[in-house]
Amino acid sequence: MNDVSLSDLMQPPQRIARGRPASSVPVRVARGLRKRMTPQEVKLWVKLREQRVNGLHFRRQVPIGRCVVDFACLKHRLVVEVDGGQHSFDNAVAADGSRDQTLKSLGFRVQRFWNAELDSDLDGVVETILATTRLSLPAGEGGRAERGRVWESP
Repeated sequence: MNDVSLSDLMQPPQRIARGRPASSVPVRVARGLRKRMTPQEVKLWVKLREQRVNGLHFRRQVPIGRCVVDFACLKHRLVVEVDGGQHSFDNAVAADGSRDQTLKSLGFRVQRFWNAELDSDLDGVVETILATTRLSLPAGEGGRAERGRVWESP
C-alpha cells in the first residue's frame, strides 16, 4: 500500500464514479503509482487481468479512503496488497494493521502477500486470491488480514 502526502490529503474527496469508492487521494497520485509498479506487482497484475474472462475485474493502484491499495476487486470488495521487506518493520506492521482496519470498516477484505511469495509461487498466490473471491461470506464480513489468507472474525 502506498502512503500519500499531507498536501494530497488536503484535497476534497473524489466523487464516486462507476462503482469506485470515495477517496481523498487525487487520481493523479494513483496514476503516478501505476507507472511505478514493482516487478512483483506487474507480474500479479498480468495474472489478475487474465481473470476478466471469469467475470473478475481487478483494478490496480486504487484510491480508497485515505490510501491507495495495490489491487482491488470492487465487485467482491477484496483488496490485495503486495508487500516488500519494509513492511516487516514494527512501525510498518502497525501502520498496515491500522489501514487494514480502515479498509475493513469500509467493507473490504484484505489479503497481503510478500514479494518473495510472488517470486516463488505466483500461481499459488493467484489461486489463493481466486479462492477468496469464491468465499460465501458477504463483503466486509471476512475477518482480519493475514499473509495470503482472510480469516473469519471470532
